[in-house]
Amino acid sequence: MIAFMERVAMECVQVFLPEGFTTVGTAVEVRHLNPAPKGAEVEVAAKLVEVEGRRLKFEVEARWGSVPVGKGVHERFIVERAKFLEKVRELARKAGESGAP
Repeated sequence: MIAFMERVAMECVQVFLPEGFTTVGTAVEVRHLNPAPKGAEVEVAAKLVEVEGRRLKFEVEARWGSVPVGKGVHERFIVERAKFLEKVRELARKAGESGAP
């Protein structure tokens, strides 16, 4: 459920970002409210509620029909994709050398 919430938040702002930019998740605070059966069609929504520089704050919710399944807050940060991926590669190299980043 949380992965879906993060994805919906990312997708709702991606079209507004300049080419070469994306967002990365930085915080999630979600409560599981009710169960949904396997195979249930759960709708996930994200609403951008705050922008502070490159930090974006979303209210996120998952519903199975009228039943709330989960609700919370998710934060994302706008990053330059190439710089972010280079940092990931550098951390991977360090992890390979020492066993930890």
